Amino acid sequence: MLTIGNEIKHTATWFKLGLSIGAALMSMFDVASDVYTISHYHNLGKHATADLMTFLVILSLVLQLLVVIAIHHKNKRRTLIEMLGTLTFTKPAFNKVRERA
Repeated sequence: MLTIGNEIKHTATWFKLGLSIGAALMSMFDVASDVYTISHYHNLGKHATADLMTFLVILSLVLQLLVVIAIHHKNKRRTLIEMLGTLTFTKPAFNKVRERA
């Protein structure tokens, strides 16, 4: 029974790692596609559209940081860790790990 239990935990850990890496990559791909689209609009001469898109991406990031601060303001270390995850676009991966734990 212990051997079976250890094997199940080991398999779940690798599955969790795979999901976390996938979540982080998708989040980073989303940001990269936003940057590419903004650059594309600038190259087309549609500066107002590109500037609006840039503003919306920054606004989204600022709102996410404000929510992190509002939720975790009592624990400074946890707040900094969550803010780092938000700024590096790896927070979905961290959330996926916590979700399966």
